[in-house]
Amino acid sequence: TVDAVGNIIIQKSSVAPNTADIVVNGVVTTTGTGTTITVDSARDLTTSVDGTANLVGDNIDLTAVNDIDVEIDADSLFLETTTGDISVEDVLGGFSLEGFNNPGSGTLTLTTHSPMTIAVDIIQAAVINLTALESGDVDDHLIIDDNVTVQSTTGDVNLSAGDNVNVNTGALVKSD
Repeated sequence: TVDAVGNIIIQKSSVAPNTADIVVNGVVTTTGTGTTITVDSARDLTTSVDGTANLVGDNIDLTAVNDIDVEIDADSLFLETTTGDISVEDVLGGFSLEGFNNPGSGTLTLTTHSPMTIAVDIIQAAVINLTALESGDVDDHLIIDDNVTVQSTTGDVNLSAGDNVNVNTGALVKSD
């Protein structure tokens, strides 16, 4: 377990950058307002997938060359991978996706226990799954912000919400 009031950075080794994945089996928590947990992996980035948030903070910034498979509790999420699948579940609530880059061909699966806001373009060559689960609250919404594009250039785009899927003014959802 790692607890901090400030920012936390977990980064790949510069000595052997392509030899090890980053696996978080404990809980990493930052409690300062507006603080960020940054995890940068030269290969895969995973947490134990057991229904417990392993990365807990206001902002979570995840970068991996290959796959990302994590359980979190965050307000804002930033994702980047070169290739591979991305699977993120916010097990305690919802988040706003504030940054995204995946030039590879891996599937994107984002799940919240509501609500979920997509505030940046998601354009990739693979299936996109966005789910805001039913939590029993009245705000189980999946929201695509104004002028945001959610597009798969080679696969399906699947949108699901416990209450409403809102595609705001000027937003585009497209499956090629």
